[in-house]
Amino acid sequence: MKFIDHIKEDWQKVKGLSSKEKWEFFWDYYKIPVICILLAVVLIVQGISSSANQKQVVFSGFSINCKINTDEDSFWNGFYEVAGIDAETQTAACYADMQIVTGHTQLNNETIQKIIANCAVREADFVTGDPEAFQTCAYTSQRLFTDLRDILDAETLTKHADRLYYIDAAILDLLNSPVGEQVEPNALAYPKDPKDPTTMKKPIPVGIDISDRKDFQKAYYMDGTTLYVGAIKSTARPELTKQFLEYLLK
Repeated sequence: MKFIDHIKEDWQKVKGLSSKEKWEFFWDYYKIPVICILLAVVLIVQGISSSANQKQVVFSGFSINCKINTDEDSFWNGFYEVAGIDAETQTAACYADMQIVTGHTQLNNETIQKIIANCAVREADFVTGDPEAFQTCAYTSQRLFTDLRDILDAETLTKHADRLYYIDAAILDLLNSPVGEQVEPNALAYPKDPKDPTTMKKPIPVGIDISDRKDFQKAYYMDGTTLYVGAIKSTARPELTKQFLEYLLK
């Protein structure tokens, strides 16, 4: 029987019934479709509401080897104010689920590849990490970090010279050479002191020591951890990244 014929037949059945009986008849026959329709409406409304309430991510980065706490807001609220970010509709995202561990080549490669993938679509602005994690990120053949001389002014760099982290571009040249694929990263002679450019052939400042930023340490690491931050070279938000670094230097 066609659906429309079924409706007509039901209509004939209820013609002589009272209002209460009509309701009972309707409920007995159609309660399941009605409940399904109501649930569908609720889900649609919830989906629209959730989409409307979702904040736009306007700045993001990675904190490697961190021990994330629940006090992120105390750090980010200060940056929102400085950068003019509307905390009601916008937010910053710091992804803290990545690890770099000595001797775990596969894990480390997976972490680097995830970061590179985000950089390729220009969805990452910064990376923070302890000395081991930061060195691993700094010496990838793809060159993740920007030269700080391209983003911070000379006065700022001079003022904070003792906090700058350098890489030796000569090592990157080797990694990108025809024999680079045959070189084991762990066998490279990395600078013993990344803050001393005089020991390097081609020093480039790519990181800043932010160990003294207790609010950031409290949010993502542990007090006492030596911590560096670098700006992603392919960031789509260079001005905001500049403001972020300057905020960390205060």
